[in-house]
Amino acid sequence: MKKGINLYFNTCFDYETKLKLIKKYGYDEVFVGLEEDREKDFKKLAGLIKDYGFKLTMVHCRYDETILNNFWKDNEIGEQITNSFIEQINICGKYTKNFVAHLHANQDTKQSEIGIERLKRILKECEKYDINFAVENLYLKSELEYIFNNISHPLLKICYDVGHLNWSKPKYDMIEEFGKYISVVHLHDNDGMSDLHNILGTGTIDVEFLANRFKSFSEKIVLSSEIKYSQPDKPLMEIHLKENFEALKRLEKLIKK
Repeated sequence: MKKGINLYFNTCFDYETKLKLIKKYGYDEVFVGLEEDREKDFKKLAGLIKDYGFKLTMVHCRYDETILNNFWKDNEIGEQITNSFIEQINICGKYTKNFVAHLHANQDTKQSEIGIERLKRILKECEKYDINFAVENLYLKSELEYIFNNISHPLLKICYDVGHLNWSKPKYDMIEEFGKYISVVHLHDNDGMSDLHNILGTGTIDVEFLANRFKSFSEKIVLSSEIKYSQPDKPLMEIHLKENFEALKRLEKLIKK
């Protein structure tokens, strides 16, 4: 199985430094996040990633948590969020198969028909590039249920964030309930209470159980980690990258067991 990592795992070093190390430790693919200051240079970044021999698994949306719940509300801010997603898809649509989006920021939100209509507009834009719009699981399982009960579209997918599910309440079986919609995954670990983005196997996630659930997945699913390591120490960052890759190999071994 192919293994990937988020290029934004550390923001203390430039892209080339990180890509060289990611290559050194055996990763197959990378993914990035869209930020306003980088969007004008996205074509250059996508080219750099390709030059290093990596496939761009997915692009994570740019979003503002303080206003994100407005996506489901009938107001101007909700329209701005929708238009921002459409703009971002136009920026990255040529370079990846998956655009990952957050549609709420906390439990203080409620799904609505206006949000469904906005998703349909976004999916129309996705059709231009044949890019998946992958909704990331966050605080509310009800959001995923509402979306997939109201829209059937081949480009509407889920980004299964394993770490998010570990602290969400109540827990549920993502693969059993939504497995057919999953196109990409985010693999990281935590203490079951907060979003730490640690290496898989260093927190409270039952990795063996996870591997058993992943057995039903196609080989096409990339084991993509979404870790964070904020220290400006290159030797320690290398150790972190190596340990993370070893964790992905252990997961693969359990999946194939």
